[in-house]
Amino acid sequence: MSEASLFYTDYTTVEQINQLSEINREPSWITERRMSYFTQFNELPIDQDTLFYKYTNFKNFEPSSLKPSWSLSKNEIALVKDEHQAMTGSMLIENEIDLQIELPNDLQEKGVMLGTLANFVKADEELARRIVEEADKLALGFDKLGALASAFATKTLILYIPKNVVVEPPIVRSIHLLKEEIANYEEFIIYLEPNSSVTFVEVLNSTDHSGQSLYIRQVIKVLKDNSRLKYLQVQNLSENTIYISSSTVILDRYAKLISATHLQGGLMTRLNSEVDLSGVGAEAYDLYAKFGNNKQRFDIKSQITHNAPETIGQTHARTVMMGKAESILRGLIVIPEIGVNADSWLTSRGLTIGKGKINAVPSLKIYQNDVKAAHAASVEPINKELIFYLESRGITEANAKEMLIKGYFEYILKVLDDEVLANISRMYLEKKWLAVK
Repeated sequence: MSEASLFYTDYTTVEQINQLSEINREPSWITERRMSYFTQFNELPIDQDTLFYKYTNFKNFEPSSLKPSWSLSKNEIALVKDEHQAMTGSMLIENEIDLQIELPNDLQEKGVMLGTLANFVKADEELARRIVEEADKLALGFDKLGALASAFATKTLILYIPKNVVVEPPIVRSIHLLKEEIANYEEFIIYLEPNSSVTFVEVLNSTDHSGQSLYIRQVIKVLKDNSRLKYLQVQNLSENTIYISSSTVILDRYAKLISATHLQGGLMTRLNSEVDLSGVGAEAYDLYAKFGNNKQRFDIKSQITHNAPETIGQTHARTVMMGKAESILRGLIVIPEIGVNADSWLTSRGLTIGKGKINAVPSLKIYQNDVKAAHAASVEPINKELIFYLESRGITEANAKEMLIKGYFEYILKVLDDEVLANISRMYLEKKWLAVK
């Protein structure tokens, strides 16, 4: 089966969209929106970049054998308790079906909204349509598998921060996928009005199991003038899970995004990210920490486009691959003629242990002379001289390796510039290390 036809199943059909909309009691415009995304899925190639076919391989993956999450009954699974005691802030805990949203009263009084699209329609349909229409302008036509996720999303979750509202402390979303042989489809829209600010954390966990599962999602972020978003995602899914994510972001005048994606789970992770710096002075930092072992594969595609003057855009990746794990970062910086005084930087550093493999394909497309732009990439085996040096100071070989591996990600956490979020990431790095050492 070809990669392009792999995701056509008996539950990704027009009839299933109609049934899904009927189950959710959606108004006709949401059903039509689903159909638009399904049309895009049918029309788009699986990837615009031919390197996708070289490096991404869904070998032995059979989505047609999976059961879609919207067909589950509440009797099939039970909500698990939150285990992230190190996290602070408002908590959103969910599994394949259940969704519990707990926002403090003070945030609700300020107009902060977090819930499904269906709930937004009930509360303020005009606002819901405005958010969705802006998101669609950004995401429609971008990514084939992202379009599939939006077309069949069991739920479309929206985080809305009103104008001039600063949200503290972080809002934390904890997701637990509990069953094997399930296909999970999801869409998440983050919408920040002008002069607003929020820190959002997502942790994706799943129960270890022998059967396959799929988690496919589209994430859309809209940052209006002078808004601020700090975003951390930790992907800690079972090693039999296929994780596919499409991420699109647009930043207006002087908006700022710091986004860190911590990937250490899943059998195959495929992430396609595009950041559009569309406003003067917009600023974005697209950060990746990847820690793999066994036969895990990570395929990351990151593009930052400077569509306005005086913008700053940086992509940084730090990768450790152990065993037979493989990773690739396809990074692209685009600076059109309008991107006067753009400042852009792309780096990929990799550390291999055993037969681990790391590839980096950094690229620049620059059509404006008055810019600063650079890229750098390196891959190296773990440094035996450093291990020997640490051993000479009384540190065991195992502890020396642990220090070097965990320390390799500290650059990403430094750019993230948030000790609470950094400690969450470190907590999961520790879990991964205990599982592989």
